[in-house]
Amino acid sequence: MKSPGIRTQLLVVALAPAIVVAAMLTAVFLHARIGDLSGAHQQRAQALARQLAANAEIGLFAGNRSALQMLANAAMREPDVAAVAIIDRDGTVLAQAGQSDIALPRDAASSAVTQEIEKGLRHLVLQPVATSELSVDSLFEGSGSSKARPPELLGHVALELSRANLAKLERALIIAGLLVTLGGLLFGGVLAVRLSRGVSRPLVALAQTVEQVGRGDLAARVAVDEASPLQGLAEGVNRMASRIEQARDDLERRIAEATTELRRKKDEAEQANVAKSRFVATASHDLRQPMHALGLFVDSLRDEVGG
Repeated sequence: MKSPGIRTQLLVVALAPAIVVAAMLTAVFLHARIGDLSGAHQQRAQALARQLAANAEIGLFAGNRSALQMLANAAMREPDVAAVAIIDRDGTVLAQAGQSDIALPRDAASSAVTQEIEKGLRHLVLQPVATSELSVDSLFEGSGSSKARPPELLGHVALELSRANLAKLERALIIAGLLVTLGGLLFGGVLAVRLSRGVSRPLVALAQTVEQVGRGDLAARVAVDEASPLQGLAEGVNRMASRIEQARDDLERRIAEATTELRRKKDEAEQANVAKSRFVATASHDLRQPMHALGLFVDSLRDEVGG
């Protein structure tokens, strides 16, 4: 498997941390903003329910259905309000507007605390309605003391809000966050590519020069760019190639000198060998002549003695 090139590795080193940081920041930002939107929606629903409960107190106390219906219809004009119901302490619906998707709890009529239910894109707030605390002056006590009347549960206001607009805002926020993140990553990617080119090209040139030197092309040199951060490395590679070339030239010179000396010695040895051969031939010839004459003389003496 071929390993990734220098440029690819530089891009990975440059972009990987940026992608991780951008993803984390986007996730944190979106989580915080979506939480803020959801919290604001919930606070608005609670505020509308409390306001509607305060306005419905007199109508529930008097059992005025028409007044309560007017309140329900007026509440429907508020943004995101999907349904409104006003019930008395017995659970009887006195006024209703809109179409509700969430059923009221079984203990809705008797509960004295605020209840909230979420189902899909609907958010139900069940707000109890109680009488206000009244101070009744005692006409029989000269001290002017007063007695507080405890609040009495009159009924409940059921306010159901749609979360559709909130969901649209959340989707728009997510899309905007992703677009901003992608735009930042795109800009960072373009910048990383440009920077990687500025670094990878000199590195590739250095690698090619070293490869040429390794193949024996000792005249190869790296083009030195004074603005490059790898200027020192390029100059060092060029110095290395120059020293290797000088060492090779010196070695070739020494080899040539040694070869010349060997050839001279060889020629001298060959000349000495030829001279020796000539000397041996001459000496052999000179030795053969006296021996031949001596042989003739011996033969002559043998003939005389025999005669």
